[in-house]
Amino acid sequence: DETGAVLALETLLGEAYQIFTAATGEQAWRVLEEEEIAVALMDLMLPDFDGLEILARLRAQNFGTELIMITGQGSIDTAVEAMRRGAYDYLIKPVDGAHIREVTAKAVEKYRLLISNRAMARQLRELTQYEELFGQSEAVREVYRLIEAVA
Repeated sequence: DETGAVLALETLLGEAYQIFTAATGEQAWRVLEEEEIAVALMDLMLPDFDGLEILARLRAQNFGTELIMITGQGSIDTAVEAMRRGAYDYLIKPVDGAHIREVTAKAVEKYRLLISNRAMARQLRELTQYEELFGQSEAVREVYRLIEAVA
């Protein structure tokens, strides 16, 4: 919600990550819908709605995006609520640059593991789709294609 804070985060993280910025919750939501975002650093208090609402939308739509909540008006209650709703972390301004880099890197790694896990689960479903058939040879894949075509 503060231009200076956004610029500082861009400078701090821009060399390691592709950065997208948004000034409002609605703009942030559009970015989250249009881009594959591993980690979102979100202020708790945005001009149009709060970061907890974005977090609820992320979880409701099963986005894998990890959300790090940042606020200048932190309280134990909001921290607990953010973490209960699935925030990766909850940081109170001013945030130390080294700490934000470390937290972001760990959140990115968690996201990568989630995406890898989803891909492996999808592959497992494909391999076990036909309970008594298994295999990945070209001949077996042709049998799967024929079954799908007939179905």
